[in-house]
Amino acid sequence: MFLLGLHPSLAPLVPHLFGAGFDAGALSALAALEPPILDLALDHVRLQHLAGAAAAPDDAPLEPVSVIQLKLLARTLREQCTAFRSS
Repeated sequence: MFLLGLHPSLAPLVPHLFGAGFDAGALSALAALEPPILDLALDHVRLQHLAGAAAAPDDAPLEPVSVIQLKLLARTLREQCTAFRSS
């Protein structure tokens, strides 16, 4: 629900984020991260997806993680963080 509140097109990222170990609390905490740390966290999501896809090629695969959606998430979280800090 947190991602949908940020931007509706971020919904496909949910299984990738949970698969990388982010729970609902961790997702909302991403907004507080400094940009370089946020970039590392989102890169971890991308790499976890690639590792999982390589490890289980016969299972029903997830759709590929979208780099564009990850960048949209990063931009949206940065905007939220900036708005929060300035208020």
